[in-house]
Amino acid sequence: MQLWAIQSSLLLKLHQEHCRGVELRDPGGSMLSRRTGDAYVDDKDTLASAPETNTIQEGVGNMQHHAQFWAILITLVGQAFAFHKCFWQGLSWMAFGGYYIIQTRDKFSYLEIWIEDHQGKASKIAYRHHDKPNNGLRLRLCPTENQTPEFEKRLEQASRLSRVKNTSFKISEAWITLRVCVLAAITYPFALTRFTKRQLGKLNTVIKEAFPPKLGINRKMNRIVLRAPVELGGIALPNMETIQDQKGITNVMRQLQLGKEIATDLRILIAQAQLESGLTNPILDDTSTNVGYIEPDDHAPP
Repeated sequence: MQLWAIQSSLLLKLHQEHCRGVELRDPGGSMLSRRTGDAYVDDKDTLASAPETNTIQEGVGNMQHHAQFWAILITLVGQAFAFHKCFWQGLSWMAFGGYYIIQTRDKFSYLEIWIEDHQGKASKIAYRHHDKPNNGLRLRLCPTENQTPEFEKRLEQASRLSRVKNTSFKISEAWITLRVCVLAAITYPFALTRFTKRQLGKLNTVIKEAFPPKLGINRKMNRIVLRAPVELGGIALPNMETIQDQKGITNVMRQLQLGKEIATDLRILIAQAQLESGLTNPILDDTSTNVGYIEPDDHAPP
């Protein structure tokens, strides 16, 4: 295990040194975040940008170079790409009506990525639409931050787990199932999601329809009693909005305290939001001024 970790660290370091990757810089120029990819065990997402021309052509060219260089590196230690599992996605913006919109695939359909193996045989890497998810670590991530696929997955999961209403569980068994099994599965990605109030309401409805009867509770009971903590006389039925807020805030605070790469990304995004807000007070301190002109998705935590 130690040899594998040393080997992987060296390969990632070489890739970082010889590829430009993607850069984030704060408006004041005091903070810089650069990475060529994100790796976890035997999976790696390679990142590339177009710093010279800001065109999709340069971006795809850099992506091919970065991916090919990584293929060469892993070949040196006896590993190989599983080309049938690989795909690439690209984001390119175009000006339209005073806004920037994402270009569709037909605007750069002639661009392709081919990677050669150790024998010189080239394989075409499949293209995946930018609004389609990349399934990693049980979380469906889209380059456009489209969270609909992840929500649909969690809603389907909640509906499947709600079949507990057809069981003969005792009250204690139903409560343990809700807290330990159902909530753990559904809220697993909540540290990174930004589901809307309406979407979270649908998840709440599925839970509310299935579990209160098994807990000996009338599901038509006043919502305040259902959600309030036990210390105040409530039942403490979990609320998805609260859980998402708690996990999201906790994750941001933990990353900032750790002070690693993600912390730098967060600070850069906050600094950019501060610039666009036009406010002199720190944007996270002043909660009274309406900054609705800043799009929520523009500065979402990674």
